[in-house]
Amino acid sequence: MNRINPLHIIILSIVFFVFLTFKLNHAKDELNEVKKSLQTTSKLAVKVDSFKKSYNDKNKIIKEINSILRHHILKSTSIKKEIKNSKITLTSDSINKSALNYLMGKLLNKSFNITKLSIKKVNDVKANLKVEIKW
Repeated sequence: MNRINPLHIIILSIVFFVFLTFKLNHAKDELNEVKKSLQTTSKLAVKVDSFKKSYNDKNKIIKEINSILRHHILKSTSIKKEIKNSKITLTSDSINKSALNYLMGKLLNKSFNITKLSIKKVNDVKANLKVEIKW
């Protein structure tokens, strides 16, 4: 009774090693899942960083807006540009269709974070415009 049976020790050792092998395989599976998650997260981080670089550069946005507003089609219109802390607001009380078409084409085809866009028809030729761009 005081002696430990060697058969019990062998069986206990086998059960212990089977248990460790099971836990090790489970840990390897979890590690593979974490690696996959890390890869997808790093791809997403690269995309977010590239979006931040293209949408969050204040000087680039101001230069592009100024170059758009210097075009000869928009010079005849009275577009008011107002720069505040983190946004540019473009407003016009009467902008003609061709100037509006040109301006919208340029704004929507470039990388601007347009937060507000309001266009109201005044008559067949003119419209009111309010655009807010944030960085």
